[in-house]
Amino acid sequence: AETTIGIRLDSIIGLARSPQALVDEANLILAGGAVPKAITDKIVTAITTMPAGTTTTPSTASSQDVERVRSALYLISSIPQGAIQK
Repeated sequence: AETTIGIRLDSIIGLARSPQALVDEANLILAGGAVPKAITDKIVTAITTMPAGTTTTPSTASSQDVERVRSALYLISSIPQGAIQK
């Protein structure tokens, strides 16, 4: 039997349309807030350029919202400050 492993995004998906808040939360969760502002600013810029979801129901995340969150988590976890477990 195959087992699927994934990350539950429930606690952070609501920030998908607020790039600064999303990156700040990812920085806090994955790097204990250790990512320098110069780097988080670049990540915020990258997330901002990604398409945002357009659903009006706050509890309904679109695929664009999920992709923004995944990208923020990936970018934070792929830099040295995020790769070191705090």
